[in-house]
Amino acid sequence: EHAEWCEDRARDLGHEIKTAEAEIETLKAKIASEVAGSAALQDKADDLAGNIATDESDLKAATEIREMEAKAFQAEDAELVDTISMLQRAIGILEREMNKGG
Repeated sequence: EHAEWCEDRARDLGHEIKTAEAEIETLKAKIASEVAGSAALQDKADDLAGNIATDESDLKAATEIREMEAKAFQAEDAELVDTISMLQRAIGILEREMNKGG
């Protein structure tokens, strides 16, 4: 009876070992797949980080251009306001002079 128990136990252990070895191979394949997926995601993250850096650089350049254009516009606007004011004063003077002579 002890010999039979040993044979049954040996057979059960052999089956458990084969099952565990198959599970090990499955898990190794899963790990390899996940590592490959992780590498692909890391590449994508690196690409996106590069795109973000480019976009931030472009945004900074565009902001600088916009600030320069805004300053130029303000200066031109102020100059035009001064010109309009001067022309309005000149028109007023001309009207007074014309009314004096009439």
